[in-house]
Amino acid sequence: HVGNAERIGLIPAGVSERVMVVGNASLAGAVRFLIDEQGREEIRQILERCDYVELSSNADFATGYVERMIFE
Repeated sequence: HVGNAERIGLIPAGVSERVMVVGNASLAGAVRFLIDEQGREEIRQILERCDYVELSSNADFATGYVERMIFE
């Protein structure tokens, strides 16, 4: 539930109204990348704006994540 994700800090406060749940978007993205040249270009443009952030080795993230795992 988007409200829970916002409450525990998984997404920033105040953005839940703008979130659209899309289900398994990775499969749709993979298919689009394979068969649609325009889609491939759009994905490339998105990737240029993305940064990879490794959270599994970040002690502050792990502690904060566990502390906020209280669901209604």
